[in-house]
Amino acid sequence: MPDFISDDDISPYAILSHTWGNDEATRQMWQSIPSSELQLRQGYLKIEHCRKQAVRDGVEWAYSDTYVIEDIGVTASCRLILHGQD
Repeated sequence: MPDFISDDDISPYAILSHTWGNDEATRQMWQSIPSSELQLRQGYLKIEHCRKQAVRDGVEWAYSDTYVIEDIGVTASCRLILHGQD
C-alpha cells in the first residue's frame, strides 16, 4: 500500500462503509489463504463490490478498514478517524 506524503499527493478515493461481520476478509487472510477460499467469504464480496463500484466511478483507490485496520490496530485507527492525522 502506498504512502501519500502530502495532501497534494492524495488521489480521489472510495471508502467502504459497512458493519463488521463474522465472515470478514482481513489482510492476513488475503496473504495466507487460497483465493478460492477467500472468495467465499462475505467480507471478500463486500470489498470486491466496492472495487467494482470504484472502477465504474473512475476512482483509482478504495479503502476498507477490514483490510487496513489490522496494520495499525483498532485503537490507533479510531484515533485517526476521530481526531484526524495530526
